[in-house]
Amino acid sequence: MTKTINKSAAARAAKAAGLKTFTAHCKRHGETTYNSSGAQCVACKAAQYAQTVATPEARETLNEYWRARFVTNSNRRGQIRENTAAKDWRKRTGGSMAGWYGLDRELIQRLYGECREGFEVDHATPKVAYGLIDGKREIVATGLHCYANLVETPKAVNREKRTQFAPDTNRLQRPANRGPGGAYDPAPTVRELELVELAKQHGTPARVSLNALRDSLDSQAHVYEAHVDAVESDLCVRYTNALALMLGYAGMMVSNAVTLEAA
Repeated sequence: MTKTINKSAAARAAKAAGLKTFTAHCKRHGETTYNSSGAQCVACKAAQYAQTVATPEARETLNEYWRARFVTNSNRRGQIRENTAAKDWRKRTGGSMAGWYGLDRELIQRLYGECREGFEVDHATPKVAYGLIDGKREIVATGLHCYANLVETPKAVNREKRTQFAPDTNRLQRPANRGPGGAYDPAPTVRELELVELAKQHGTPARVSLNALRDSLDSQAHVYEAHVDAVESDLCVRYTNALALMLGYAGMMVSNAVTLEAA
């Protein structure tokens, strides 16, 4: 029991000193190296891992375990996929996350975790979006890694879109509002009117198609507006708490100053 306590104390001291390892006595390996992060014998840990993957069968059993855990645990799957996507966004853009990213993140991770087979979570406005300026292909926009800019998209469609930026025809690349030119603007685009006309030729009245488009946009707008309301409510709570802390700190400083003057 004493040795365990000593190793824990040694691990804490090593971490405080910024060291990743320290030396201690192991029943199996004598004086040897330990990890300061978990007070584990490095040699014992290596031997345990080697035994776990000693044979192809053992390796496959371990891999199958992690694959099953990844598939069945949507929360964990969402965290892994979203973390990877966030790192890629930072690398590709060289930018920092939006200020509300922390409030969006749980919902974003759920979107990644529940993404269906054959689909993938796409940045509607690409991370680095290109367009033509004076006949030259130039970077024209940077799509944020936030809930408003993420959508579950068929893989084939995402591959076709690539880095194109065309808000005139792609609603998802517009600002998330109901106003003219917004993502949820009920006025159909030229492309949508073409589809309405095509449906009409196949027997679907234009009124039915336009009503379906309007209802779909209204439904999408409600979902996003509910999310915004929740985020704004959370921000108000955080702001109020932060303001209370600041006022409390300021009051304490004033009280200390008055005490010093009285002294």
